[in-house]
Amino acid sequence: MTSPKAFTSSDAEIWKAKLGAYSSVSKLLRDLAEHYGLSRNDAAVLLYELFDGFSLDDISYVWKWDYVGSGRGISDQHLDQQLGHLL
Repeated sequence: MTSPKAFTSSDAEIWKAKLGAYSSVSKLLRDLAEHYGLSRNDAAVLLYELFDGFSLDDISYVWKWDYVGSGRGISDQHLDQQLGHLL
C-alpha cells in the first residue's frame, strides 16, 4: 500500500476551482480519496480546506456515510442531500 499524497494549499486552490463542475459531494469525496489515497474520514477533513463554513455537523454526515457500499450507513444520495448546500 502506498502512502497518501500530501494535500497542499496549491491543491486546495485547484480543487476549489473545480467545485463548479460537481453536483455531488459524494462524488467529490470519492475523487479526493482516490486522487490522494485517503480514507473516507481523511478526505472529509479536506472539505474544511475547500468550503467556508464547513462544520462539525457537516462532517458528521460523512462519518455516517456508507462509503464502501456495505449497506450500513447513509447512502450517497442522502449524503448529497445533507451536504448539497456546500456546492
